[in-house]
Amino acid sequence: MGDESGGIPSAGQVGGIIPHFYFDVIGRILPGAFFIIGLAILLLPASGLDEFKRSLLPPGKEESGTYLIFAATVTLFGIALFSYIVGSLLGSVSYIPFEKCRTMDRRSVFCDVRGKLSKDLPHPIEEVIGQRLKKYFGVDFFEAETGEHGMLKHESLSGLSKLCTYYVWQKNVNLGQMTTRWDAENLGNRSVMFGAGVLALVRAVQLLRCHDRHYIFLGMMVSIAVSAFYHYKYLRRIQVLGRFFLFLAVSGPEDSEKG
Repeated sequence: MGDESGGIPSAGQVGGIIPHFYFDVIGRILPGAFFIIGLAILLLPASGLDEFKRSLLPPGKEESGTYLIFAATVTLFGIALFSYIVGSLLGSVSYIPFEKCRTMDRRSVFCDVRGKLSKDLPHPIEEVIGQRLKKYFGVDFFEAETGEHGMLKHESLSGLSKLCTYYVWQKNVNLGQMTTRWDAENLGNRSVMFGAGVLALVRAVQLLRCHDRHYIFLGMMVSIAVSAFYHYKYLRRIQVLGRFFLFLAVSGPEDSEKG
């Protein structure tokens, strides 16, 4: 068992750290690295990479194994740190156009699961979720969905699903950690989508100003942005729907009776 006074951590304590690192890698570092590499391809001259290599390997150091390991470690750490910062900025900036201003109603979320799950539940799935949200949190699922109280439909569903996540974490940490992966994948995909759009815009400006006819990079970024957008719609639905399902799983009828 783990010792709270500074001994060897338990498997549960280590398992709680891994999802947060996983979240940072997928949600921030990888999108940040993608954006940095894309900007480097667009803005750095062809000789920029050679100059960077020469700055890392000054004359007389090429044969030193210790220096090579040190230089590689520092470089990777610096790239990861810078990618983390850029990825965090991408995630923050992309929140408004793709999370806050995008609507998602209840019908689109539960459209293809309503009939399948209703066979195992005493009432339609939306009613069961509404009853349990009312019991545990005192909120009205259907009232919030209609956009009352100045809330957007998407914000209402997302906010209620976050309440479900809170309850799941309280009841079962392992199930709660499952939501971390959904959050990481959604954040990473959203950041890549936004970054690809910015890179495509930068390349379009370059083409207009320089009358360049090389459209390969622009086509790649547009393709990535469009593909990421449709993948984002899928991941966002899975994220919200998964939170509600986990909430249903841990707040069963026997749990409701105890409450």
